[in-house]
Amino acid sequence: MSQKITVGIVDDEYLGRKRIKDVLSNDDRFYVVQESGNPVDVLPHLRSLLPDVLFLDVEMPQLNGFDLVKSVSEIPKYKPLIVFVTAHASYALQGYEVHALDYLRKPFTDERLLMTLDRLAEAFDLRQTSQMKQEIKNVLNKYMEPQRSLKKLLDVKHNGVTRGIDLGHVVYFESYGNYIKIHLVEETIVHRMSLKELNDMLNPLHFTRISRFIIVRNNAIVTAKYKGASEYAFVMKDGKEVASTSLYKSKVQALLS
Repeated sequence: MSQKITVGIVDDEYLGRKRIKDVLSNDDRFYVVQESGNPVDVLPHLRSLLPDVLFLDVEMPQLNGFDLVKSVSEIPKYKPLIVFVTAHASYALQGYEVHALDYLRKPFTDERLLMTLDRLAEAFDLRQTSQMKQEIKNVLNKYMEPQRSLKKLLDVKHNGVTRGIDLGHVVYFESYGNYIKIHLVEETIVHRMSLKELNDMLNPLHFTRISRFIIVRNNAIVTAKYKGASEYAFVMKDGKEVASTSLYKSKVQALLS
């Protein structure tokens, strides 16, 4: 793990804070950025430092651990991993109700605290991976959209007349020899173009090729049913059913994920 996990410790007992800090100081995964015995005074520091993890005593003067969690939850975009530390087992259920990652009951052994640190490291890694995936997705959405945008209109010639088809009204496209069938909810239009040409034009954020013959508009899918052998049956907004083939299973899995 290259990035250290930052930690805040809030406990009105000095020895309680020191015990946790001493164990953390011997673990290269963690770095204590804030330590306090006053839950009221520590709030401004938490707002500025935003530690990844908070070890909180439950019973403290002025503001108990649960009240502190409530105050922390009001900090925009800040969701630290919480570990409650207390001598009272009766608080355990309440601790998990506020989604605490762990609940350490005093007195605890070093081995029990190390178990908590392993759980924290694992949860932090999972959170970082999830955030990274979302950031990558956001970047792709931002930069793919202008380059491969969903054209509002597709100009087609049908029965000798050129007209603009709003792609937001398309249900799915179907290969038809050297032509494509454009299936709208209330009509079907035939246009001279290969499905491959069309697929190269379309934004994959909005359309998915599910077989050699079919491209669906993602938001026009009503239901999907697994048929076996990596194939699915899709019921579309126009009430018709189209099927995927195993050759396109990776694209279909991405569509359904």
